[in-house]
Amino acid sequence: MNNNEEPVVPVKKARKIKNEILIREKKVKGEAHINHKGRVIEAKKVGPDCKCKRYKCFSVITEDKREQILKEFYAIPTKNLQDSGGALFLKTPKPPLKLKTLRMYKISIEDPNIALIRKSYSGPWGRCWIRNKTQIPTEFAMTPSYAGPININPLKTKSLIDLCPTLSKVENRAFYESFMQNREEQPSQNTEIDSEENSSGCEKRDYPRSEKIQKAIHIFCMALWRKWKVSHGFISRFMQKNIEWLNEEFITSGTVQCTPSGLGSAGRGRPKLLFAEASQQTKRRREQQIVESTGKEELFVAAQMKLHSCGNRNAAVVVHKVTNSPKISSDPLISSLRVLPSRQSDSINKDVILLLESPEMSSDEEIESD
Repeated sequence: MNNNEEPVVPVKKARKIKNEILIREKKVKGEAHINHKGRVIEAKKVGPDCKCKRYKCFSVITEDKREQILKEFYAIPTKNLQDSGGALFLKTPKPPLKLKTLRMYKISIEDPNIALIRKSYSGPWGRCWIRNKTQIPTEFAMTPSYAGPININPLKTKSLIDLCPTLSKVENRAFYESFMQNREEQPSQNTEIDSEENSSGCEKRDYPRSEKIQKAIHIFCMALWRKWKVSHGFISRFMQKNIEWLNEEFITSGTVQCTPSGLGSAGRGRPKLLFAEASQQTKRRREQQIVESTGKEELFVAAQMKLHSCGNRNAAVVVHKVTNSPKISSDPLISSLRVLPSRQSDSINKDVILLLESPEMSSDEEIESD
């Protein structure tokens, strides 16, 4: 090869465009093309007669359709459904999503023509214009339809308000406050009681509730907490799922069962003390009916069994020996209990002294001594 000859430059070949790129460009422009399966796809039609089932990008919303959209939007019960479903009325249907994906739509409050999109539960919110580019009326930026008062049975509302302080769940505070706002009258803090004919003296006073009523309140509160937990903290969802339960009549019973004294119902005055806190004279007066209807031997056996069941076995043995052994006298035992009360306080109950000092025991000892 001579040095004067110029080097031959190879011809530059044109870059080949993949068929997928051409199909994508024609698809975006709406032109006719052949897809990768060899099927002929016709061009898109522009206007209200668009037959594109996948995107409907060029559909036109008329006045009649806009009124229909507003009517359906106002019929949505809750604000959350309005936020998620309102964009679906305005935005056209989307292609089927892949597995494990999610898209959430929400209309922007600042500009109703902009939709907020979040692709996952924890992902960030993105902004995009609504596809059909139509002017959305300002009625979409309205107050929630459930902002009005909620119709709840007044008896159920009053009972729920009275039971709110008994619950220990902190996350239900918003639920209780919503009920507090819906009540008309301020209920009394005391427990409701039945009619005066069926109520006793202790029911008219502000006494602590019995174990039975406390258990019933605990069961009701747990049921209320479970229903609120199932509703995921939404008052509208709670109303929809428990509408029959809320419409039922519900009255919390405030009746406290008292032991009848046999001397008639007590009138107004000082509250009755418990049996353990009462004086000896009061105890004898209350147990007068039992003493008159029960024999002496039965009372001794009952006292022995009760002391044994409570753990006072020494006291039960003393009662058994004194009542069943005629040779044993109760005088030395009483004197020893009075002289050494500190040593015998743990083993012998004080009720044994009262039993030994009873007039029936003294009369029996006199007979035996004779």
